[in-house]
Amino acid sequence: SYEGKLAVANIVLNRVKSKQYPNTIKDVIYQPGQFTVAKNGSLAKQLERYESYSSTSQLLTIKAAKAALSGANNIGNRLYFHTYKLAVKKGYDKKKNAVKIQDHLFW
Repeated sequence: SYEGKLAVANIVLNRVKSKQYPNTIKDVIYQPGQFTVAKNGSLAKQLERYESYSSTSQLLTIKAAKAALSGANNIGNRLYFHTYKLAVKKGYDKKKNAVKIQDHLFW
């Protein structure tokens, strides 16, 4: 969903601002162990086809990224997210600042 895509975009931007993470978008995304799509090559394949994006999901992704870069933020200063089921299994849903957006938990 758009809300989920916006939230993930803001996780990246929040990390860029944090001293705990690298200070560029590219370095945050490609930091080892952080984003599976960067590690498994899926992101690189998508970026190769960026100019021909036409699916609703692809267009929403671009819209969310542009909105986040323009200041839209639906998760505040949260730095972490995971699939909801795994986050609950690990107890992250107990964090007082945790918020669920679709099938992901952000904290």
